[in-house]
Amino acid sequence: NKGFSLEELIAAGVALKSERGPGIYDRFRDRLLFPIFDVQDRAVGFGGRTLDPNAKEAKYINSPQTAIYNKSFVLYNLNQAKSFIKDSGYAVVVEGYMDVISSWQAGIKNIVAVSGTALVSETNYSKEEGSGFKYEQVKLLKRYCNEIRLCFDADLAGQSASERGIDLALAAELEVKIVALSQGKDPDEAARMNLVKFKQEIEQALPIGEYAFKSVFKKVDVKTREGKKQAAKFLLAAIAKLPDPVERDFYIKRLARDLDVEEKSLRESLPNPPKPRTNAIGKVNCLVN
Repeated sequence: NKGFSLEELIAAGVALKSERGPGIYDRFRDRLLFPIFDVQDRAVGFGGRTLDPNAKEAKYINSPQTAIYNKSFVLYNLNQAKSFIKDSGYAVVVEGYMDVISSWQAGIKNIVAVSGTALVSETNYSKEEGSGFKYEQVKLLKRYCNEIRLCFDADLAGQSASERGIDLALAAELEVKIVALSQGKDPDEAARMNLVKFKQEIEQALPIGEYAFKSVFKKVDVKTREGKKQAAKFLLAAIAKLPDPVERDFYIKRLARDLDVEEKSLRESLPNPPKPRTNAIGKVNCLVN
């Protein structure tokens, strides 16, 4: 144990007390480890991926919160990516370790991961909280850029993470764009399937208004009355989040034209616009639920 006491190993989150008697066991046994560093290049925790495809435990686990590790204040790979983020002017934000590693190996250096898996119980690996972008992580990114590009998984959980990421980025007065993956279930797979296309999709990331319109009109039949109602409901909610009144006005007019409905009706149905935001980045504004 390299001279550390059992209590210190447990407090550091790398070991757990045995339930079968005295002693401890390795929290990350039989797992591939991903060291997690803070922005000052100090190792503060680990992520672990199971090596057994038939394992009943969770595929990924993270270190628990400790005296030196709080997942809300750490972004995986930010210690290496921060200079590239400054140079490019934006950060690509993904969900997991492998998303970062595959992208980094492919030459995409301004990339970080939220890596938000957390154990509900120290001993029950099958119970997990969902991954998600945290407001503190957004504040951390704002030190290095004024724009983020969200590139989360293509499943429902990834879509939910994108929606929350949009709200948090707007709350922090950051520009936010969405990378719409046309291949692969996640950035890791997309980078390995067709790197050129993946890089193009990052470069051509869509502003949130454009992304919302593209997504809705792809899924909803707006030729029907019910389809028009569904599209209007979703897109008006998205438009209401836009902080710029000129941008909101532009998209309301566009929606009226695309749905062939009266602009006045849409304006009457528009949720209340966001309240003026404070310039103090440390204060959470009304966009954060």
